[in-house]
Amino acid sequence: MTLGQCSSGVPLVDMAETTTSTTATNTCAVRPQISLVLGGGGAKGFVHLGVFKAIEQQQLSIASIIGTSIGAIWGALYANAAAITFSGRTDAPKMAIETIEQLAYQAQVRDYLDLYVTSFFRKGLLKGDKFERWLETMLWYHGPGAGRALTFLDLDFDLTVTTSDAWTGESIICNRTSTPSLSIAKAVRASMSVQGVFKEIQLDLPEPGGKIRTVTCWDGGTTGNCRFDIAYRNNVPQPVIASSLTYRGSPVQIRGGWFRRATKIRDHSINIMLRQMESLIVENLSQPERVLLIHPPLQGLSSAAFSIKNPRKAAAIEAACVHAKREIEVFRKKLGF
Repeated sequence: MTLGQCSSGVPLVDMAETTTSTTATNTCAVRPQISLVLGGGGAKGFVHLGVFKAIEQQQLSIASIIGTSIGAIWGALYANAAAITFSGRTDAPKMAIETIEQLAYQAQVRDYLDLYVTSFFRKGLLKGDKFERWLETMLWYHGPGAGRALTFLDLDFDLTVTTSDAWTGESIICNRTSTPSLSIAKAVRASMSVQGVFKEIQLDLPEPGGKIRTVTCWDGGTTGNCRFDIAYRNNVPQPVIASSLTYRGSPVQIRGGWFRRATKIRDHSINIMLRQMESLIVENLSQPERVLLIHPPLQGLSSAAFSIKNPRKAAAIEAACVHAKREIEVFRKKLGF
């Protein structure tokens, strides 16, 4: 699958050619394994790519990923590239990171704007169908009986995607254990269903006794924007590295007319609640030292800044990489791995 040339002039990987390259022999040293958690935050999620790069530079192996919203998008694309596209190669993690970074440079948000005119504010400004179809093409099953979207069971990688039950407030965990036959693209689409922005989506979830429960989903960040608690609980005693885009508590000036002020106050209130939720989770961990919670510098990015130019994306990714690498070095020395 040739991706071509991105708008920045960065050549993109020809997956068909790359995957037929001679696979490397398993002679490299065994890397320490970590669980990676990628939080939600819209376009601020470009900085997650810098965290990926820092982990690779530290020669760590990503054994599992828990992703929410934008974190679910990058997590799913990485897992697919590492476990399928470049499967069997010792440089698979490096190639996977390069691939998703190139996709970030190639992405043009206007290509995925499908206005939901008949509903607008009632169910969401955007349908999200165009993006889901694109994601399905990227996460497509090529094994026996090919011709369908990739499911969690198809993927030989420990990937978890989180979303939220719109009506009960339940956190929904999608992975190969809880939802093996669910399309990963569909789960990611549910995870990014920001209320009022994207049309809500329904998932059919398996229940005990073979029953199916249909759930209307909202954005995964509604019930936790960076779910390092899941990695901490499910992967004992593995170290956890979490990349959080949650508000850090810096002062915010709220100006403008009444509508702009009302919108900013609402958004800021949500940010404060997410921050407090994150703090409470950390406080309730019995071994908080096993979790590295990274807050990469955002370089002024906002959640809606998907249309920024590639040089600014590159600067944000690099700043995040430098910051994360420094924190990971300290974390490794502290835990001795």
